[in-house]
Amino acid sequence: MIEQVIKQQIPTNATDIVILIHGFGVRWDSRGMFIDIQESLPKKWGSVLFDLYDVSGNDIYITTVDQQVEKIKSILSSVQTTHPNSRIHIVAHSKGCVLTAIAKPNISGKVIFLSPPEHFGTKIENYFRRYPGAETTHDALIIPRRDGSTTHIPLDFFKQAIAIPAEKEILDFSILHHIELLQTTNDEVLGRTTYPNLQNQNSITITQIHSDHNFTAKYRSQLLDYIKNNLQIQKMRMKNTGSINNE
Repeated sequence: MIEQVIKQQIPTNATDIVILIHGFGVRWDSRGMFIDIQESLPKKWGSVLFDLYDVSGNDIYITTVDQQVEKIKSILSSVQTTHPNSRIHIVAHSKGCVLTAIAKPNISGKVIFLSPPEHFGTKIENYFRRYPGAETTHDALIIPRRDGSTTHIPLDFFKQAIAIPAEKEILDFSILHHIELLQTTNDEVLGRTTYPNLQNQNSITITQIHSDHNFTAKYRSQLLDYIKNNLQIQKMRMKNTGSINNE
């Protein structure tokens, strides 16, 4: 049975809603990272987490780029329709940043991109072809993951993805909406990123963190602080309570 999970946690009269868009080959919770972000939000804020792919048990089936972009547009449209008075923010990770840029959402809140790739397909394909236990069939790359799931990647997906100019898509989107970009400088998935086409752009603010791709261990708290600062949560808490510890 194929399923796509949507996890909406939106209080009545939510002032702000954060839509979280995961990266490649994982599910709605981004292996716990999005749960940590969700739990760091103020009580009056809502959140939406969802699967970009088709899922059956522990098997994750990667859908086409077009299908993923349409999924983002559909989720966003639904949230904006049901919560017209809430500010909508987007926090996207890795490949989810490029998908968001392609979707070009029109939102009133912030856009935060976490470790986006410079090239949509090449490095990701090389990384997963070398992944321990990876198996190639006539039409798919099958990856056993450390969390017990199995990712099924159609070989045609890489052909489509490689043709997408990731940096250009991000730059084009930044013309419509300012982007806060967190660059990981110890990234085991993407390798060394420099974002040559995104540097010195008034519409993009790039911040570096010496973190791995998924902001594990000590880098998770730094990630949460970065997101809070950019969503102005700490400033809001100080204004409303006089202390960021009283939320």
